[in-house]
Amino acid sequence: EAESSNLASESDQKEGNTVETEKPFFYSVDDGMSGIEENDIEIQKELLDIKLIQLVVRKNGTALLNAYFQSIQDGIFPNEETVQAIAEFFMSSEDEDTLEILYRRSPATFIHRNHFYLEASKIRLRTILQKWQSEDEKLQAWQDITKFYNLVLKEQKEDLIDISTADNIVRKCRQICKLFIEDNLLQEKPFLAELRREALNLTLEHRDVYLLLALWEALFFSTKFEHQEKADKLVEELPQLVQFMKIEPVIERAEKYGKEELFRKLIEVNLSHNGTDYNKSRSFEALLNYLTLHGRVKAGYNTINTAKALNIRITSDYMADFLEMCKARPPIGQTQGFLDVFRSMFRKRDS
Repeated sequence: EAESSNLASESDQKEGNTVETEKPFFYSVDDGMSGIEENDIEIQKELLDIKLIQLVVRKNGTALLNAYFQSIQDGIFPNEETVQAIAEFFMSSEDEDTLEILYRRSPATFIHRNHFYLEASKIRLRTILQKWQSEDEKLQAWQDITKFYNLVLKEQKEDLIDISTADNIVRKCRQICKLFIEDNLLQEKPFLAELRREALNLTLEHRDVYLLLALWEALFFSTKFEHQEKADKLVEELPQLVQFMKIEPVIERAEKYGKEELFRKLIEVNLSHNGTDYNKSRSFEALLNYLTLHGRVKAGYNTINTAKALNIRITSDYMADFLEMCKARPPIGQTQGFLDVFRSMFRKRDS
């Protein structure tokens, strides 16, 4: 209790919170909640919630910490709304250290303590984002975010934080990491080696390939030839990456760029490095869709033939769209041949 009081006092002095002597309110924490029957836990909880909320309103951080730690020592826990109010109170003053203490010293069985971890994480992530704004601190910001990402995965694995809380923070880390990677490639002097090193470390330690795939994607879509070469080299060195590729967002991005070569390169990557059957199928469908939209009958016909030869499935929706386009713009001398192929593919599936 003395330790928590000292920590609270230091926290309030640092952040400028008002420190005042706690006034009696319904009961005194120190007297063991005298006057209230011990078996009436719900009443004790309600009174505790009222007390803690009042201390939040008073902005009395020292008394708030003392009351909270004493209550959990007595086995009385506040409700979720109260915990959230306490977390937001210390978050408003960017007091990451106190939030960390609140989380670590709350019992693991008290699920609402996750609010403390989440709010502390928001402060840390906000600090990292601010650091990225400085040209001189971009590398440090990248190292900080990957270190924190690594820490969250490690603590989740050790059951120090629950899966839901870890997943929430990991999603935010991934968003920020992807932002940093994309932005760094636009810089005059990107630190590609550092991006790759930290992404690879995360994969080796936690089997998390998200950052490596984000790096590959950024290099793949870059307009700089040397970046595109590095994308090719990355999957050549780590061909198993292609099997973990989330193909849908890659296709969506390729469609926004609207370049045929991107769809063809995506097919090449999946064929060369043993992409999943689904990814191969979606790569061919994406190219066929592009060719359909641009009235490329002959190229679409060749794409369908290639997929058929490789036993790669193109679903009926894409085939039907292409057929409709072909009826309006058939390639000379190939209309009947295409229709025969089209019908044969459906007869094969029906059988």
